[in-house]
Amino acid sequence: MNEIEERLASDNPAYICTLFSKLVSVIEKKQDEVVTNENRQLELLQFLERKCIDKNSLVALTAARALLKLVQDGIVDKNKVLLDLTSTIVATESYSGLCYLLNEMLVIKMVQNEGIYYNLWSPQHPLVSVMNQHFKSSVEIFYNIENTCVINQRSYITKLYWPIYYYLFCNPESQLNTPILYKYWNLLLKETDNEHMNLMFNIVSWMQFHNSNRLLIIIDFLLQCLEVHIIDKSTYIVEALAVFLSSLLHDVIKLGLNPISIIRSLQKTLNFLMHSSSSNLIVLLISSSLIDCPVNYLTDLLILCEMLLKSADINELSLRCLQISLFNWMVFKSDLLEMKYIKRMIIRIEKITEQINNGTKKDNLTFNCLVKKLKSNQYNLHIAFELYTLCNYLNADVFIFWLARFSSNMNEVLSKNLFIFLCGMILFKSLNENAINELLQLLIHLVKKHNCYSTLLLTAVLYKLSCTKNPEMHFILLKTFPHLIICKENVPFIFHTLESLRSSTIPVRTFIMKLHFDIWNLDPKYYINLQNLLTEKIHKISLDEDLEVNVVKSKILREICIKRPELYGGELVSFLSEVLNKYRHKNGSLPSSLALEGISALCKAGIVDIFSTLKELFPKFRSDTRDRVLISFCNLVSTVPDYFEESERCVSLSQEVTTLLWEFATQSGDKNVRRSAYEGLSNFKIEDISDTMPERYKICTNDVLPAFGLVNCECWINILKSSPEDTLDAIGTMLFRLIEIEIIEFRPRIYQVPEGGREPDTYNYLSVYSPLRAITNYVKLNVQKMKLNAAYLQCLRVLSLEYKKPLPPLDWCFLQELVHYKQAKFFCICIASHQVRSSGSARRFMENIVVALTTNEHECLDVFQNLRFLCDSIQPAILRPFIKNALTYSLKLYDEDEHFFNTINTCLKSTLSRHDIHEANRATISDVLVYVIKNADQKSPSFESILKTTAELSKNYVSKFNLDRTSIWKFLLFVKVRIAKALYSKENHFSWLNEIFNVEDYTQGYIGIFIMTYNIMNKLLYAYREQIVILQEVVKVIKKYKNDPSVRVWILELLGQTQALIVDNGSTEKRLNFLCSTIVISFIFLTDQDILILNPLEIIKDSNMALTLFPSSVYGAVKTNLWQEYVPQLLEWLYNMSNCKFIMFSYQTTFYQTLSALRHEKAFGRKLYWLKYMDRKMDIIS
Repeated sequence: MNEIEERLASDNPAYICTLFSKLVSVIEKKQDEVVTNENRQLELLQFLERKCIDKNSLVALTAARALLKLVQDGIVDKNKVLLDLTSTIVATESYSGLCYLLNEMLVIKMVQNEGIYYNLWSPQHPLVSVMNQHFKSSVEIFYNIENTCVINQRSYITKLYWPIYYYLFCNPESQLNTPILYKYWNLLLKETDNEHMNLMFNIVSWMQFHNSNRLLIIIDFLLQCLEVHIIDKSTYIVEALAVFLSSLLHDVIKLGLNPISIIRSLQKTLNFLMHSSSSNLIVLLISSSLIDCPVNYLTDLLILCEMLLKSADINELSLRCLQISLFNWMVFKSDLLEMKYIKRMIIRIEKITEQINNGTKKDNLTFNCLVKKLKSNQYNLHIAFELYTLCNYLNADVFIFWLARFSSNMNEVLSKNLFIFLCGMILFKSLNENAINELLQLLIHLVKKHNCYSTLLLTAVLYKLSCTKNPEMHFILLKTFPHLIICKENVPFIFHTLESLRSSTIPVRTFIMKLHFDIWNLDPKYYINLQNLLTEKIHKISLDEDLEVNVVKSKILREICIKRPELYGGELVSFLSEVLNKYRHKNGSLPSSLALEGISALCKAGIVDIFSTLKELFPKFRSDTRDRVLISFCNLVSTVPDYFEESERCVSLSQEVTTLLWEFATQSGDKNVRRSAYEGLSNFKIEDISDTMPERYKICTNDVLPAFGLVNCECWINILKSSPEDTLDAIGTMLFRLIEIEIIEFRPRIYQVPEGGREPDTYNYLSVYSPLRAITNYVKLNVQKMKLNAAYLQCLRVLSLEYKKPLPPLDWCFLQELVHYKQAKFFCICIASHQVRSSGSARRFMENIVVALTTNEHECLDVFQNLRFLCDSIQPAILRPFIKNALTYSLKLYDEDEHFFNTINTCLKSTLSRHDIHEANRATISDVLVYVIKNADQKSPSFESILKTTAELSKNYVSKFNLDRTSIWKFLLFVKVRIAKALYSKENHFSWLNEIFNVEDYTQGYIGIFIMTYNIMNKLLYAYREQIVILQEVVKVIKKYKNDPSVRVWILELLGQTQALIVDNGSTEKRLNFLCSTIVISFIFLTDQDILILNPLEIIKDSNMALTLFPSSVYGAVKTNLWQEYVPQLLEWLYNMSNCKFIMFSYQTTFYQTLSALRHEKAFGRKLYWLKYMDRKMDIIS
């Protein structure tokens, strides 16, 4: 061997060739000799293999040719040679001979029709392994491939070399700036059959667009391909490439690259798009590009749009979106841009839309199938495609219902892509005022998230304003202005428009004032504009118009005083005083009352002094007769206790105020004034209002003399007896507040009853000044002789209210005599219920009531409204039959009296949610609910209401709704109870779903099997119905808690369950498919992709529709903070599932497409994992 090594040092190729030729001859002779020479032959073969990776390329290439001859002659096994050479790739520093021999070995296997199973990752293509170690070897490999294709078939590229193309063009770590890549691309484009085009579009689907350098080169590759197919007049391919290039146009512009080459190439494709829906997609995609396009390229882009409008059939949606983009340029006039193109296009758009609305122009819904497959890889293309499809079914009748499905926390990525589309919908003439109003509310909400789009909305609103003569529509549109002031660019247009309307009619002018106030409310720096309107003097208007203007001004002044008194309060005092002085007449009550409310707000904020203010106002309003003004004045003076201080002036003011309030309360002819006066009095201490109480109500006896301002408690009864009925509720509320303060101050000993002793008969043990003593004694002492007058009932009402502490001990047996009166029954039940825990007589009273109660609905409701108090003391044996009978009866009456059932259900839910009720009674209510729900009619609207109450059931009671598949209704009950727990529980929402998914016997995903026996078919249809039921219910939970971290945890658990089932060799294949269906549906509704479908139920029922939305759904999810850190886990799961033989092929394909949609994520290119993820081809062109 040493001798051969020395000879190989020669530089003569012929001499080296001769040496290797002799070596081949020796090996061939050894093949025919006895076995004893086997070691010698092996040694020679190993020497040849070593020389194939020799540093001297001449030696390496010649050795490779020698070894190839041995393989061709059958002396050496080609598979062994491939294996040996592959094992040397990592250590080799020379690759010319290695590349040559590896390529030839693969060609031999191909010629001999042996299977080629090499992929990008496992088993990795030998030439990919070489390039992975020596990227420069791509040049050598190309020429070997080119030579192979010349000698053999060009189809070898698609069958033998596709992993090499993947590695070179889809490598996220490569810069794609190697000139040799153009040679590879051109070699691929030399053939335009389906196999080569399929490989080309597969490569495009995996290419990385996030880098500007890569994107430019990729665009160049695509444009070359487009030119080839334009020449070949391949409409199918040209159309798909045109759409795909349009989807890249926005990325090109955003990265600051020159888009002219794409624009010019798209112009060449117009003849291929004349009668295709793809032209609509291109216009939609270009519309978003127009918004961000630099002026340098805008003219070319506009010319392309104009050509599209002339040559293709464009629908109204695409036209309106294009129009919105044009408005963005039109409002900002510039000499750098020729506006003639924009004006001409807007006119043309209006003409075309008029033809569409007149029915003379119809839309074409035929789609290029290749575009449908490519859209899963480009999010903006997917959105445009789905929106275009949706809009063709979205008529005016269903538009509002569709808008209602938009959630307040919509997926951010989706909302950005939908914005221009929704703005375009504003210009639809088929939408009425209500629809436009709902649409604007949605857009305003989105603008708060994406401020950069506010100008688009403003331009649409301004154009709509100029095109409509409907006053109602004008007001709806103008209301959006305050919300659009957040963008500086909008400010001049908004104020210019409002200024132009300033000289309009009085109603319009007042509306403009309100808009300026709303603008100030959002941004205080625009106060000067509002101030100018408030101080403006309007001449030559009628008294009524002047009053209307000043009412609006007063209301605005009041709101400013309430919202930001510290900024402008001081300067507003003079304006408020002016209003009060100007409108002293009867018709000026509204502005005067608003001004008083503004002053009250300034007093609360400490801007003005309450004492000096009231000193000025008392003389003006003490004798005022205007009811509205007096109500506002009462509200103002009732705040005096808030500023109380130990001073002579405060005591004096307090006396003056309470005296005035008593005067209003007892002498005013208006019930609302009287009520406001008593409301004001209730804010003062009992000694303050007692001291100034009118003398005619006071009772003085030798036993009870006034002390510290307090009066005999019987005075309060006198007030009730002598007051009008329409004021009694206000007096009762005042007494309630006084009694509550009294009760809070009671010491614990007052609640003590001697052991074995009776409860007191009266409250005579309370103070003689106690309002509680007066009211209770009055009620009890007059039980026998009373007639249920208004004052007596008011006393009962006061006692029936819920206080912070129980009433002191009292024998409540007298309620037995009152409860038979219809007017008093509810009050009696409330009084006893509130005292049931601390009073034996009250408890016995309520037990008798509950036991004797029939199903009379009003009596039931009286008790149910106090159920939470009763459950803390009444025995379960007493409560159970009452609750069960009442609930059952209410369900029977649901159609006739919905309120009856709703009240009972609400009370049950409220009671179960409390932590202070007795556990035995909680169990009683839970048992009754379980029984009633099991026997309820699931088709009744009441069923959904009562299900919400199950959210308060404990886990033990939920488990009583066990799985029973003997009927669909029992199965539904099992599912719906757990869904209700998930929806309405305060925590652990998704843990309840696990109980549903832990059932083992669910069938495979979407079923489409028809060639079966009758029994098998029935079983599958039943199982399919089960799955639909489950997914419909699960979607409700996902939609409600889609931004809750628990949804992420739950989905990740599902991913883990599928992986575990795969490890189990697919032993539960049906369950695995069902879990895949659940994951697909979950991501779709999690990211709001269901918005793109008119009927969301179709997503659950139709597997093709769901799988179409899945890649973009996952893309939208990983763009949120909730999912970003879990991208590596998602990628691994998608890869494993795309290669899982236990799930349906449609799922495998979709999961692989989803991997492609996530190719731009950082985690995709980590540690060469991308090689694994791109390990196979998709059939894009079939």
